Amino acid sequence: MDGIDIKPSTVEKEFLRNYFVGNAVTYPLGKYDLVICLSTLEHAGIKGYKVYDFVEEQNLLFKKVVDASKRFIYATFPYAHAPDLQEGQAVNMTRNRVDEFLEAIPKATYTIRFYFNEVVHAVSGWTEISEDDADKIQYDPAKGCRCVCILEVIL
Repeated sequence: MDGIDIKPSTVEKEFLRNYFVGNAVTYPLGKYDLVICLSTLEHAGIKGYKVYDFVEEQNLLFKKVVDASKRFIYATFPYAHAPDLQEGQAVNMTRNRVDEFLEAIPKATYTIRFYFNEVVHAVSGWTEISEDDADKIQYDPAKGCRCVCILEVIL
């Protein structure tokens, strides 16, 4: 297993063959059977480094994930409707954004699931909900994003 992060991290490096520090969008990655992208896409271009168009940077990162994968992708990200979204906020993932990601993999098979929890950053207590219910969840600045989207892809 290899890992990459924009800044040095406390990742359990003992489990990794290689640990890279850099921007995955521009970092030369090899090909992997499985690429896992856990709560990362929403930070591209926002956290750790800033770019002019963070939405485009997030799309570029997802394309990089696709390019690095031989077969499987497992991605998670917060999912919420944030009508007062301010540029630079990590809460910008809605069905339109998911559709932009899926455009990068037109021939892939994928599964999308949504989970909700009243408690922010909870370890347990997540309940699977429908996409319709996920689309109704409003981002609450006091509680944070309490809905997560899990995207599983077979290329």
